[in-house]
Amino acid sequence: MQREQFDQLLKRAAELCAAKDLVIFGSQSVHALTDRPPAEVLRSQECDIWLLEQPDLSARITAELGQKSAFAETTGVYADPLPPDLPMVPKGWEERLVAYSTGNVTARCLEIHDLIVSKLGAGRLKDYEFIAAVFTVKLARPDEVIRRVQTFPDPRTQAVLLARLRMATEAIGLRLT
Repeated sequence: MQREQFDQLLKRAAELCAAKDLVIFGSQSVHALTDRPPAEVLRSQECDIWLLEQPDLSARITAELGQKSAFAETTGVYADPLPPDLPMVPKGWEERLVAYSTGNVTARCLEIHDLIVSKLGAGRLKDYEFIAAVFTVKLARPDEVIRRVQTFPDPRTQAVLLARLRMATEAIGLRLT
């Protein structure tokens, strides 16, 4: 998703939600960090929006901006509202959200290390490719991702996330310490 498409989607979502403040999960959060996101961000057509205060709007967002909407057909991008229960994120993520503004709309985007942990939790091939790309362009530090993984109280969860991190970084020859 190009920045212009991201901006258009955010403005339309804010309009539908009657909100000026949105929380963005997923790869589109990278737009808040750089003007030159990796190709994996630009290729992605979806934008994950978390509707904390208004989960009842999910059906409306899906109908108006979702994958099968007229908006998606016209723009080539779509919104994917997340359920009220969050994807896996490390403790303290809310304090680290990164503001991104377009017009009078502000999106609070998942910070890059928290985003990587969330992607590790999902554990899909596209997530590993995204993580490798982010490390390749040096938008994140592996040591910080490891530190965030270690905030989970369950040792099994930590072990799974760290194993997935190793898998994601092997392809680019990045050694974890």
